[in-house]
Amino acid sequence: MLDELDQELLREIARNPGASVIEVVRPFLGRKSLRALRDRIGSFEHYGLIRTKKQRYRVRVFPRDRGGAQTSEDEEGRI
Repeated sequence: MLDELDQELLREIARNPGASVIEVVRPFLGRKSLRALRDRIGSFEHYGLIRTKKQRYRVRVFPRDRGGAQTSEDEEGRI
């Protein structure tokens, strides 16, 4: 079950598909440590809630639709 912070993180990812992990977690750094927030992002990917793509030195995050498929922004190569 997702807690309130998880839901807020997922909404942030949905609002900003293709954003880097640091861009997504920055607004939440006062509430949790960077490590804890990055771990949450990793667990989202593990459970198929998001997709990540490493691009040079950044990891970009993308939401998945309810069926776990890639979103249209990702399929169109917005990355």
